[in-house]
Amino acid sequence: MKKLIQLVFAFLFFTKTNAQLTPYLKLVQPVVANAMVAQPKQFIVGTTCNNCTITINGSAVKVYNTGVFAYTANLKNGLNNFEVKVSNGKKQITQNVVFNLQEKAVDNDAAIKSISTEPNADMALQVGEIVQFNVVAKSNHQLQLNNEFIIKENSKSKNNAGYSVYEASYKLRDTDVNSNWNLQLKKNNILVEEKKLDNKIQLFPSNEITVGTITEKYTPIYIGLGEDRLGGTKSGFLDSGVKVQIVGKIGKLYKVKFAKHLHQYIPTSNIDILPTAYMPTSLSNNITTTGDSLYDYVRVSLNHKLPYLTKAYTKPNKLILQIFGATSNSNWLMQFPENLQTITDVDIEQLNDNHLQIAVDLSDKQLWGYQTFYEGNTLILAVRKQKQNLSLQNLTIAIDAGHGGSNEGAKGAAGKYEKEFTLLIAKEVQALLQKEGAQVIMTRNSDINFANQERLDMLRKKMPDFALSIHLNSAGDPFRVKGTSTYYKHIAYKGLSEAIYKRMTETGLKGWGNIGNFNFFLNSATEFPTALVETLFISNPEDEEKVHQASFRKLMAEKIVLGIKDWLQACAQ
Repeated sequence: MKKLIQLVFAFLFFTKTNAQLTPYLKLVQPVVANAMVAQPKQFIVGTTCNNCTITINGSAVKVYNTGVFAYTANLKNGLNNFEVKVSNGKKQITQNVVFNLQEKAVDNDAAIKSISTEPNADMALQVGEIVQFNVVAKSNHQLQLNNEFIIKENSKSKNNAGYSVYEASYKLRDTDVNSNWNLQLKKNNILVEEKKLDNKIQLFPSNEITVGTITEKYTPIYIGLGEDRLGGTKSGFLDSGVKVQIVGKIGKLYKVKFAKHLHQYIPTSNIDILPTAYMPTSLSNNITTTGDSLYDYVRVSLNHKLPYLTKAYTKPNKLILQIFGATSNSNWLMQFPENLQTITDVDIEQLNDNHLQIAVDLSDKQLWGYQTFYEGNTLILAVRKQKQNLSLQNLTIAIDAGHGGSNEGAKGAAGKYEKEFTLLIAKEVQALLQKEGAQVIMTRNSDINFANQERLDMLRKKMPDFALSIHLNSAGDPFRVKGTSTYYKHIAYKGLSEAIYKRMTETGLKGWGNIGNFNFFLNSATEFPTALVETLFISNPEDEEKVHQASFRKLMAEKIVLGIKDWLQACAQ
């Protein structure tokens, strides 16, 4: 029996070894061997046996320990053939990869090729507001809006295909209420083509005030209409019950007036329109500064829940609270210095009509978090106090393993997903921190999916001393884009991400930067310091090879913890 078992194991080992030695080729990029493309620079990325050699059109290509290879394909117009040969020294296989480079064909039948507006959405704007038009149409024509307003041709934009860009800024008029919003392209006053705008433009009523109530706590405030894959840039959050004046609607956002020359945008789903034309204002009553064991507080007594913005600044450290619709009448600044730790002074200033600013000076080198909310009609700015003991054994730290479950994240050429590595690295960081005596909150310990909103809600309930989110980066270029990077949203929390970044570059990874004002959802919290760590680029074969090694994942975790210690030491000085 023993001899039989030995033979079985020998057979299995032989079979597995032969399988590993057999040449194979799996394409990751492009996903098909015959690809139509529009850009002259492409990449051939795939996997093979890690003991095999690869040549592409006769040039040797490096194969990493993961079996991943990558090659830059510089194309000419038309068909481009690349012969990929894989060999283990005994057996060879060949596969052709064909790129068909074709620039997008010009539709010569369309006199009007494209129409774009800014804002680029269905909109309801007030009389006097501007809509910008950018139209690509046949050159040397006349372009009109509603057979009246002329959109001028930019003659310098004319291309070889006979098209030009037509541009104009249109100021809405009260007579536009019944307009159909069509564009007419004419030649010698003869209509060549007419097109209807894709976006609807309506007039928003301006003869009376439109007021809404914020329905959700932590309702986001967006600075403008721009967005990227992470959404729009936020200036802060509003508490539920706050009244705001609505002056327009663009897509799924209400345009809200905070001050004469300050407008912000709030999701329509977070506002209930009120059946009233009354936008409240208030005198500021008593302002009180006091504290308890966890927070220092600034309390501003108002008659209504007015909109506000709060922002942290450094050098010197301070918080600026702006209240819109408020006028200073605070002749009593009640201060209780025996209960204060981080707040050193409070000053008030009336910037403009109904625009009150409160400046809060801070003593701690590091801001440990703040919240702005209402209790009744009293607006409260709560500033978290620094712990006297900043050793790890006295702290609670949140570690977020990015992605999970159906949210797989980026996929490396070797076939593993970002979610797998983020959890492995997060657990390494958890173990090292716990060894130091820290309490660690994990947003996930297994392959499950939580939305970022759910993760942030959980952290706001548990209130760690600070939070880190672990991710792997990805890019379309498998060669030039690689390395480690860290990210922060609020300038007051830059120190944490910067300290970790400096340590991460000691791993031998290329530095890809410490990036500020980053719009990652978990970084938006103000209640505690946060940092996002993009450990490396899983899309880069060299970086990917490293993250497959348990020893390197542990090294990265060690550097993250060292960065935390560096930051804490600087905070304590």
